[in-house]
Amino acid sequence: MEEKKDDVIAYIYADQIVEPVDAMRTDFDRDALFELAENIKKYGLINPITVRSFNGKFEIVAGHRRFKACGIAGVSKIPCVIRTMSDQEVYGMRAGENLFRENVNPVDEAIYIGKLVGEDETKIPEIAKLVDRSEQWVKERLGILSYPDYFLPAIKNGKIKLGVAKALAQITDEYYRQMFFDNAIRDGMTAWTAEYYLSQWENGIFKRGEEIMPPDYTNNPNAQPKVRQQCAKCGEMAEDPNLTSVFIHKECPNATK
Repeated sequence: MEEKKDDVIAYIYADQIVEPVDAMRTDFDRDALFELAENIKKYGLINPITVRSFNGKFEIVAGHRRFKACGIAGVSKIPCVIRTMSDQEVYGMRAGENLFRENVNPVDEAIYIGKLVGEDETKIPEIAKLVDRSEQWVKERLGILSYPDYFLPAIKNGKIKLGVAKALAQITDEYYRQMFFDNAIRDGMTAWTAEYYLSQWENGIFKRGEEIMPPDYTNNPNAQPKVRQQCAKCGEMAEDPNLTSVFIHKECPNATK
């Protein structure tokens, strides 16, 4: 980390240091923390954490994980770089420290970006520059915040891929959206499959939710939902798997209504 002229290096008691007000990361790998704590016990904290004055104490700007590991290691006085920083500079440093780590999940990124942008979307270009990402990336992260609430824990815990969630979130019929989501959690799903379901739904291939028959788990714990819908050719009702799906142009004038 490049030092500034007004930086002050000091050992600060741990109880005088407060965690970030707007932390980007909300969870830490427990095993990795204890491993880092053991390393700190042996060799000390090699890289000081960065703090700024805050309500009579010191707020962590960078080094949140190192601070937690110091707590586990029983370190009472922690080496710190005390720096005078504006809120905007703090946001930028936290983003720089965290956004390039592979283990930061998209939900935490989205929440953090949401705090930076607030309700003023004209700030997107500025925020994109601040976090060294494209404007499209910032918009996509903001989009995560509009997903159904039950999507977020699954994305955060890696139970559903972001590409899958992005496609399924665009299905506005809650019955189908929940059904496909449950399938993705239970059986796994690729982004391609999720986009295919979205395409089928957009083209009216699926009927209203009440025409889907819930699976009967009595004799088969792996049973799948069955779909009844009208055959586009003869008009008779048919039940999956006695059905087939076809791709149709979204604006095709010859598409079956």
